[in-house]
Amino acid sequence: MVRSSIIKVIEENWDPERMTIIAFPDMESLKNWYESDEYADLKVMRQAVMASNAMAVEGL
Repeated sequence: MVRSSIIKVIEENWDPERMTIIAFPDMESLKNWYESDEYADLKVMRQAVMASNAMAVEGL
């Protein structure tokens, strides 16, 4: 997991205040975590106190 408020956008019009990057072994692992009962309560709390965007990027 990586979290930082020092972000340099080099293209497009996007101004995030903070970014968190979480690595998963594969997309299936990400899906299983995101839809898990263990994460469900935390997801509700997170969504209640902040606006956020999320994306999944398959890579190395």
